[in-house]
Amino acid sequence: IYLDAKLFARVKALYEKRAKLPAGSEEARLLEVTYERFVNAGAQLEEADKAKLKSINEQLSTLGTEFSQKLTQATKDGALVVDSKAELAGLTDSEIETAAKQATERKLEGKFVLPLINTTQQPMLAKLTNRETRRKLYEASIIRTSRGDKNDTRAIIVKMAELRADKAALLGYPEYASYAMFDRMLKKPADAIGFMENL
Repeated sequence: IYLDAKLFARVKALYEKRAKLPAGSEEARLLEVTYERFVNAGAQLEEADKAKLKSINEQLSTLGTEFSQKLTQATKDGALVVDSKAELAGLTDSEIETAAKQATERKLEGKFVLPLINTTQQPMLAKLTNRETRRKLYEASIIRTSRGDKNDTRAIIVKMAELRADKAALLGYPEYASYAMFDRMLKKPADAIGFMENL
């Protein structure tokens, strides 16, 4: 949609007459935002560059889907399997029973499974008192997509970073972060980092 030349021509024609709209009106702001989004998405590029951008966008979309699928499967496959209740010290009886049920569902009778919950932390780490179990669960979490198996996402991440850099350059930005921040309160990555550091 953003690369549709006829649609952008109409938006641009309206944008060039925006002075006729009441200053500060919702209509004026909507027109401004719409125009900026078209421009930022590549509406002003030459046709050859639009074709390159479309190809980059398609590749990023495909890689994004592939990344999500691998992450989902790696999260499932990366669950921690332990052999005894002693390794689950600190968990409630109900949580241990759930871990046993998880193992049974995976055809691991007599064992216990702690599934990985999200990418940054595992809630069970706060409860487990067995240091070795905590270490195993933490490591299972952080290496889930970097084991060198079919769910390894490192090559995808590298390719996505390269494509994002190409996209940013095509659209006239120094790097992808600046492109992504075009409509944010802070427009430059350095400003955002400075803001967070000051906070």
